[in-house]
Amino acid sequence: MVFALGAGHEDRGGAGLARDYLYHGVWHILTGFDHLLFIAALALAAVTLRDLVKVLSVFTLAHSMTLVLSVLDILRVSSRLVEPMIAASIVFIAVQNVFHARASRGNGRLAIAFFFGLFHGLGFAGGLLDAMQGLGGLSVGLAIGAFSLGVECGHLGVVLPVFLVMHALRTPKVRPAIPLGVMRAGSCAIAIAGAGYFIAACQA
Repeated sequence: MVFALGAGHEDRGGAGLARDYLYHGVWHILTGFDHLLFIAALALAAVTLRDLVKVLSVFTLAHSMTLVLSVLDILRVSSRLVEPMIAASIVFIAVQNVFHARASRGNGRLAIAFFFGLFHGLGFAGGLLDAMQGLGGLSVGLAIGAFSLGVECGHLGVVLPVFLVMHALRTPKVRPAIPLGVMRAGSCAIAIAGAGYFIAACQA
């Protein structure tokens, strides 16, 4: 599916423009496997729904900041740095889940999610800038807001159902929503995928 967005969409009015960029944000996440791997690694370590909401909220705050700064041409960072850092974030979170499970929760994890979220926001901006060619004025703000909302809908649409299913299937003796063995196995798979992406990003 290809989104042909730009100046022509201003003629459809604010509602049409917002809907288009909302869909674009959702689609960007569903086809952005690097971002999906990162939030999956975060979700695997979440003990409770509150933990999940907190870490995703911090990640959202961080990537929203750099997304806006980049789209408004206030901050620009080369993709030669951004893409490897996004890949490194996947590996770091996944490896921490495996070898330092206790450190994968709490304020330390929130700080790490915020730090790496800054780079993910720059990655999101690349997908949005191409689609915003020709937009101006209030349409820019509307596009950014709708795209960001779409990104979050994509996050929740992928992570929340999986988390709730795992939570429902857990045994009473297991406090985490996702058993430690499952978390480690899933994190190992994510780390391997992230390492492959890191190598590809460095060679690009």
